[in-house]
Order: sequence, then C-alpha cells, then structure tokens
Amino acid sequence: GIESLTKLFQKNPINIVTVNLSNNDIGDKDVSLLCKVFKITNSLRELNLAKNAITGHCLKYMANWLCVNQSLKTLDLSSNPLESQLNFLGDIVMKCSSLETVLLGGMTFNLKLLVQPLLVSRVKWLDLSRSEPDEETIVALASYVGGNEWLETLEFGSNPITDMVAPLAQAFESNNSLVRLGLQKCNLNDRNIIQIVQALTGHDTLEVLDLAFNETYDGSIGPCLHQLLISTPKFREIDISGLEIVIDGMVEVAKGIMANQGMTKITCQGGYDSNDHEDMLFRSLYGHPNVSTIDLSNREFTTETLMGLMKLIESNEAINELIFKDCTFEDTELVQRLFEIPGLYMIDLNGN
Repeated sequence: GIESLTKLFQKNPINIVTVNLSNNDIGDKDVSLLCKVFKITNSLRELNLAKNAITGHCLKYMANWLCVNQSLKTLDLSSNPLESQLNFLGDIVMKCSSLETVLLGGMTFNLKLLVQPLLVSRVKWLDLSRSEPDEETIVALASYVGGNEWLETLEFGSNPITDMVAPLAQAFESNNSLVRLGLQKCNLNDRNIIQIVQALTGHDTLEVLDLAFNETYDGSIGPCLHQLLISTPKFREIDISGLEIVIDGMVEVAKGIMANQGMTKITCQGGYDSNDHEDMLFRSLYGHPNVSTIDLSNREFTTETLMGLMKLIESNEAINELIFKDCTFEDTELVQRLFEIPGLYMIDLNGN
C-alpha cells in the first residue's frame, strides 16, 4: 500500500526519478502522505497519478510541495475528479518552474482559472483531451495558446468543438511555438478543418498535425491540406485517418506530400470505397527521401491495393516501418511476401 511505499521512499529518497501510481484507487489521504515524503527528495522527474480518486481538495498538499520542487518535469493528473480547488493547480503550474508536461485529460473544468498561471509558466506539453469544454473554456484556451511562447504540444482530441473553432483558429495563427497539435475526434466538419488548417499554414514551428476521425462529408479539404504541406517549413507528420476526401482532393494531398521532402510519417487509417485513394497516396511516396513510416491500419486490402503497396516498398528504400493493425487482406500470400522485402525492420500486424 501507500504506507509501505512511503517507507521505501524515506529509505532511498535521492534515487527516485519516476513514480507511476496510475489506476491505483489513490485518494486525497494517500496523496498527502506521498507529498510529505516527496518533500525530502529533489530527484523526482515524473509523477503519474492518472485514473485515481484524487479530488481538488488535495491539490493544496501538492501545491505546498511542488511550489518548492525544482526537479519535477512531468505531472499526470488525467482522469481524476479535480473540478474544485483549481486555484491550487494554478499555483503548481505557475510556481513549479521545472514543470514542462502537464496532463489533465479526461477532466471537466473551466480553464479560465489556469490561463494566467499557464501564461507565465514554461509548460511545453499540455493534454486537455476528453475535457468536454464549454465556450468559456475554449475562449480561455485560445487566450493561452495565442499568447504563450513555450507551448510545443497541445493534445485536445475527443472534444466536440464543432461550433467553437473560430477563437482556436485565431490562436493557432498567432502562436509561434506549437510543434505538435492533436485534434482527433473533435467532430470537426470540412469547414472547421479548412479554417484550422489555413490558420496553421506557414507556421514556423509546426511539425505534426493529427486530424483523424473527424466528421468530414463533402471532401473539400484536399486543397488546404496541400497548401499546408508545401508551405509549412518544418512539417513532417500528418494523420488524416477516417477523413472523407474526394479523389481530386486526394490528388492535391499527394502532390503536397511529394513536394514536402521533410515528411517522415503518414497515417491514413480506415478504408475508402475506391482503390484510387490508396493509389494516389502510394504514388506520392515513390522516391520520397524521408518518409519511413506508413500507418494503414483498419483497412480492407484488396489484392490490387496490396500489390501497389508492395511495388512502393520495393522502390523506396526510405520506408522501413509498416503498421497494419486490425486489417483484412484479400491475398494472405502477398502479405507473407512483405516479410521478405529487404530493409523493412518493422511490420506491425497486431489484431490480424
């Protein structure tokens, strides 16, 4: 239990670097005991308390310890009932100067109380996925993202923000530090995605964008994705899984991938009604110097499509990792031949 763990920490405080106590039914009393022990160590770098029963009331104990701690870099409080006493969470974010990663996914709260602390913090990675934000929270987040110069990664997936995109798009356009942005499963329609992608196009630092499994219908996002790919200097990874893109739009995406020589990973899970989409994607990668990973999970591979993929792999030495999770194959013999292609060191067939 926690009491025996605290005794262990007291015996060997200087060597504790990572503590993972996620999903252990830990409550406020347990956290208060842990904080007393953590006060005597300056070595702790990562603390994971996700998926427990910690409430906002214990944040005061954590704040008293963390505000004097200068070693902790990662704090994971995801999926805890922290809706109250968020002023103490603000103290932690603002005064723990070493803190770089804050994970708060799966919690519903008004971000307004955290905006000012976040603005003066040096947090680089913020996870607010599955937080069910209201309009006030979106406005607060936009204020933070648009005015912060340290934030590099924002995970905001699984939040239904269809009608609240405008302030976020403005914030993305103003931001000068984002490297990775996760907006998967946000119920974004074609118009929403176009608005966001246009705001990000030409961004000086953006490298990774996840738009997977949003609610596109008319397939009009191809041209704006093309522009993002050719005009964003450091861009290298994109996830367009599950998006409806008409064939003309897929041609534009393919052209963008061909033109962007810095691309390293393409994720395009989920199937289409036609092989033409896959064909366009494969054609864009012929001779591409840097794309090394392709994730084509959750698809139904016809013999024609699989042969096209094999031709691509055989002609492009840069590709060394394929991900085929939960796929079905019309020709299993062709799948076996994939294992015989020189240079492929990783073929993930998990779930097949």
